Amino acid sequence: MAPGDVTAQSFSSRKVCLGRAREHLANRAYNAARNTLERGLHQWPDLEFHHEFQTVLGHIAFRQGRFREARGLLNRATGDPDCHVEARFLLGRALLESWRVEQAIVILESILHDEEGLVPYRVHAGGALSVAYSALGLNKSSQDALEEAAAFGLISAQLLADEGFRLMRVGAYPEAEVQLAKGLQVDSTCEDAFFRLCNTLYIQGKT
Repeated sequence: MAPGDVTAQSFSSRKVCLGRAREHLANRAYNAARNTLERGLHQWPDLEFHHEFQTVLGHIAFRQGRFREARGLLNRATGDPDCHVEARFLLGRALLESWRVEQAIVILESILHDEEGLVPYRVHAGGALSVAYSALGLNKSSQDALEEAAAFGLISAQLLADEGFRLMRVGAYPEAEVQLAKGLQVDSTCEDAFFRLCNTLYIQGKT
């Protein structure tokens, strides 16, 4: 590795290592994030048993489409009573992407309806729950979950992307196109909004 590569450096603490990995994750530098965590393991071999390490590595695996790996890591993380709601949410998303929809619904429902939970996770759990119900053809439940999530008043590209998915499932492609475009205006890096908009345009013959 080049001398200036942050992944080649040792870290002053576990917190710094995990924080650096999260920075790479936020920048979609997934290999660099993995390398950072591997470097941390050289310094602290027991780090792999910590729920936050498992959550971050599970998130990386999820973003890379390695859903089996993500499920395994996030299952281990959620087995710790001190784990953050982030791990539960990501496990729900990983199950959903793996088409284990019923299992995903149980987790996402519990997050959405946790009155003491953090609002951003409740909002995004509602959006993911809407996608899960849409995948099962339960359009009323899908709309209800989305409305419950939207009631928090948090504008989110992901929530708009999930609304776009629901509209696509009921064949409302022009309306889906509008919502997905709005999502990209909020956050141009939202992958779900981007790919769903591409699909919506393709279906409408807007090649």
